[in-house]
Amino acid sequence: MIGLNRRSKKGAKMRKVAVLAVVFALNCMQTGAQKLPSNVADAAIFVRKFYKWYVPIAKKSKVRPAEIALQERASSFDPKLATALEEDFRAQEKAKEIVGIDWDPFLSGQDTCDSYPLSTPTAKINSVLVPVFCEQEGKLSAKPVVTAEVSYRRGQWVFTNFVYPQDDLMALLMQLKQEREKH
Repeated sequence: MIGLNRRSKKGAKMRKVAVLAVVFALNCMQTGAQKLPSNVADAAIFVRKFYKWYVPIAKKSKVRPAEIALQERASSFDPKLATALEEDFRAQEKAKEIVGIDWDPFLSGQDTCDSYPLSTPTAKINSVLVPVFCEQEGKLSAKPVVTAEVSYRRGQWVFTNFVYPQDDLMALLMQLKQEREKH
């Protein structure tokens, strides 16, 4: 996308939004649903707003941007998830070797993509799964890089977990904690 002016970048973004809207509409028609329940749509809006705020911080931050998110948006995280992340960060600060996660848990990697478009959310019994893709140099990842799991608690949406292609954040944090306790 080098050399594109601001207007053509905006047009490219609008086309991507249109494509995602068509995919969303087709998915709804295939399942026979008229539209997503508002609570599911609200969950996706919550996730979208978080990533819109978080990605610029992740791109420019020299420290762990996830720590910034926990400090500035503590209410966006389930207390179990926030506590597990904070414990992991503190353990890593004290260690001379890697004893915790050494990548961004919300972006599922060490490198930041240009943007993180969302796909159609899926309602579970007590949560909503919102797939998050990586867009880099105009190319969208074939599969989600992470799926944000959110739940509605105490009158607001909160992140309860982040699911990766092979595992999930809460399970990883528990495993790392157990390994630290053994040593």
